[in-house]
Amino acid sequence: MKSITRKKSVLTKRRLAIIIPAFLIIIGGGIAWAYSTHNWPFGSPQTANNPDNTVDTKEEYNNKNSDIDNQEETTTQTPPPAATDDKTSQTDNTVNQANAPETPNITRAEQSGSSIRVSAIFNNASNGKCVLRLEKAGSSSIVKEALIIVGPSYYVCNGFQVPRTELSTGGEWSAIVTHELNGKSSTSERKTFNVQ
Repeated sequence: MKSITRKKSVLTKRRLAIIIPAFLIIIGGGIAWAYSTHNWPFGSPQTANNPDNTVDTKEEYNNKNSDIDNQEETTTQTPPPAATDDKTSQTDNTVNQANAPETPNITRAEQSGSSIRVSAIFNNASNGKCVLRLEKAGSSSIVKEALIIVGPSYYVCNGFQVPRTELSTGGEWSAIVTHELNGKSSTSERKTFNVQ
């Protein structure tokens, strides 16, 4: 009876000795795959090594643009809204903002290896779609679409990675991102970048 119990114990230990390393290899392989394909939870190695290519957080974006916002506030003053029921006006403003497109902010437009990467963020827009247009004088425009997804502290267009082979020539190209929502649109400023 003891020999059967010992055999089962040895057999169980052998199985564990095989199963545990196999499990660790599978997990390690998954992590290596996620890192090499730039999938969650890792960013691209280029971004990790080059902080200039990172996307600004909502707070960093607001801090960079606070001077512009302050200048606009001093030159453009709007009259106070007419006295209405506060709850009604707040609800109406929230509904109007949710149905209006927001102007995207392009935070990245560059060639990265064999692809063109473009990133655009929003402060509040969580619905609708992003439309990327890559343009160069004398060349055909390239148009791509993506949904808006949640980023760390902002909303972002989900993936503009265009293969270099889709661009007819090198040189200076420009990127424009448009937010489309409920039949309306708002377009970003043009951002230029070089293609080799």
